[in-house]
Amino acid sequence: MPTATSWLRLRLIGLVVCILVAGFALTNVLSYRDAVDALKATILHHELPLTGSNIYSEVEADLVRPVFISSQRTAPRSPATCRPSGTNTASPPASWCPTGRTNTTTSPVCRAR
Repeated sequence: MPTATSWLRLRLIGLVVCILVAGFALTNVLSYRDAVDALKATILHHELPLTGSNIYSEVEADLVRPVFISSQRTAPRSPATCRPSGTNTASPPASWCPTGRTNTTTSPVCRAR
C-alpha cells in the first residue's frame, strides 16, 4: 500500500506532466495561428497582386494578338505592289487609293499619288 509521501510524489509527477503537455499544446496552437496569419498576409499582399498581373498580361496577350494579326491583314498594300502588271509608272493608277483622296498631305495611305 502506498504511503502518504509516495502518493504526494505521484501527484507531483502527474502535475508536472500535465503542465508540460499543456505548455507544448499551447506553444503548438500559438505557432500554428502565427503561421496561418503570416501565410494569409503573404498571399494577400505579395502573391495575389502578382497573380492578378499575370492574369491581366495573359488576357491582354490573348486579345492583342488577334487584333494585331487582323490589322496586318487589312492594312492597305503599298502602291508598288498594287501597280497593274505591265506598267512602269512610278505612281499608282487613280483608282488605287482606297480613301478616294487626291491630297497627299492628308492621306498617308496615298502618298505616292
